Amino acid sequence: MRKILLASFVLTILCPVLKAQVNGEYRSATSGPWNDASTWEFYQNGWGAAPQFPTYADGHVTIRNPHTVTISSDLRIDETTVDAGGTLSVTGGTLRINNNVPAGTDLAINGSINWYSAALLTVDAGAVIDGSASFFYNGSTATNDGSINTSSFIMGGSSPQ
Repeated sequence: MRKILLASFVLTILCPVLKAQVNGEYRSATSGPWNDASTWEFYQNGWGAAPQFPTYADGHVTIRNPHTVTISSDLRIDETTVDAGGTLSVTGGTLRINNNVPAGTDLAINGSINWYSAALLTVDAGAVIDGSASFFYNGSTATNDGSINTSSFIMGGSSPQ
């Protein structure tokens, strides 16, 4: 009986932490440009080299610790997570946060986001930016038709790097 209770307790604690992989997901394999397939791994019954870089129409995208993924031109993303220790660096173009199915967080910032003044932000209607990290936005224009729910959102501030 004790073994069953212990097993139940362990599973109750671990289940929220464990996440099953789904075919079509991407994760960072190394630091590099977003639009370079070699920056990514792709899940298709196991992790392997990505056939292309992820788009907003693909499955979940994760930027892992300690990788830095850089966006330097116009890009639309959806279902993207920046893990603690990971970094999304936006150096140019317009980053558009798409609101796509399934409903929920469209960009989760639990690591770092570096924003440069040449880059712009557009949050589509219904799209959600969420996460436990602060969001320091240094771009000249931000269009927010969705929700930004990070621990803090600071416009014109300098990111503590």
